[in-house]
Amino acid sequence: MYQVVYTKYSNERSEEFSLFTKILENEGKQKIVVKIPETQRGWRHIENIKKNYVGLKQIYEKNGIYINKCELNNEGIQLEYLEGKTYEEIVDEILIKNGVDAAIQMMRKYMELVVIKEQLSKFKVTQEFERIFGKVELPVNQMSLSVTDIDMIMSNMICNGGTYYLIDYEWTFDFPIPVKYVIYRIIHYYIECNSIRKKIKERNIYEKFELTEEEIKCFEQMEQNFQLYIQGDRIPIRDMHHSISPGNFNVQDIIQKKINEKEERKLQVYFSYGEGYREENSKLYSFDDKNVKGWIDVPADVTDIRIDPGTKKGICIIKSLSTEPNDVVIPFSTNGYKISDRLIVFENDDPYFAIVNHDQMEKIYINYEMERVSLELLNEIISDCNAYKNKLNNVEINLKDKLEESERYKKEIEKYKNEIKSCIEEKNNLCTQLNEIKWWEIAIGKIINKIVHKISKK
Repeated sequence: MYQVVYTKYSNERSEEFSLFTKILENEGKQKIVVKIPETQRGWRHIENIKKNYVGLKQIYEKNGIYINKCELNNEGIQLEYLEGKTYEEIVDEILIKNGVDAAIQMMRKYMELVVIKEQLSKFKVTQEFERIFGKVELPVNQMSLSVTDIDMIMSNMICNGGTYYLIDYEWTFDFPIPVKYVIYRIIHYYIECNSIRKKIKERNIYEKFELTEEEIKCFEQMEQNFQLYIQGDRIPIRDMHHSISPGNFNVQDIIQKKINEKEERKLQVYFSYGEGYREENSKLYSFDDKNVKGWIDVPADVTDIRIDPGTKKGICIIKSLSTEPNDVVIPFSTNGYKISDRLIVFENDDPYFAIVNHDQMEKIYINYEMERVSLELLNEIISDCNAYKNKLNNVEINLKDKLEESERYKKEIEKYKNEIKSCIEEKNNLCTQLNEIKWWEIAIGKIINKIVHKISKK
């Protein structure tokens, strides 16, 4: 079983980019890294990380850089925990032992790993680029890669046994980005983060990597726009130091908030005796988790049962609703949007599902999970479901038309079969009549012949 040994919360970002990063360790001292979205909105960013892995793997692994493996799961995305020295640490050691020139040479080697010249193509501005990095007047003749991880800074590269591993590729994009901007970020986030690197900064390090003053100004502007894109409407703590104060906390408000959160996890069951649902004929069940499971005792003479899975809108996944502790779901009605017998989307703050004419059940085993989500996401889910249902309806209509057409053809075939049968019967009748006519013709001929013979004799 894994236990958390390290946690980092990236809460200075926009909601769609906010993540929990956890390092987990099991009894065998094996570690894994898990990134978890703060909200449902963050799932798209998590899925993009998986997409980034595939794109970068195709570019870099044949050039000696291995991408940290990742897998999506129900919680978020799981990555390998890789050990070794960062490339940043290696450059620092060389800087201390061998001086500035040796350190710069090591940095140059890193740039050659990151910038694959064979895959460079001419940069062109796209709408996606301007949306994230702003409208900047870049110098001409900029080059770019098909897929770019702008955060390939040296602290994100692990060196182990002569092998290089890229451990973080969260900020990867599949549209053109000037490769010199990546070089700028590598240099910037190295020389500005530790005072021991001051000597490198004094050597006109940007110039040594062929970055002009004009380019640096553009890249600074791009970086500022990119940080604003990540932050959204949130303000980083570093930008709030001037306004931060201890402040006051209302203990009563905190207590009330906790009470409200606990109330949201209550299941209320109403029992009707044929006169509707009343508060006095209900029972509350408390649960500590969003996953609710257990037995509901049904009083005698109850006709209908209403189950309220909470007091907030959200998505309800029903795993069991039965007289036995199994995965069976008996028929029920609901005021939510019923996607299937096991999945309900509730758009209001009074969700329920009801069992009508329950045939005198004595007990009901219930097992469901209620996930609170935003109204925006609910509307998106419902819209997608409606679109899918419309497609199914169209398919059903087409099938119905085909069946009707098939029935029409069957009727026509049956009609033709009857006509053919009638024709055959008529033909047989005519043949019979013809045979009868031939018999009389022969008989009459014989008689005539006899008469003629007698006359001729006379």
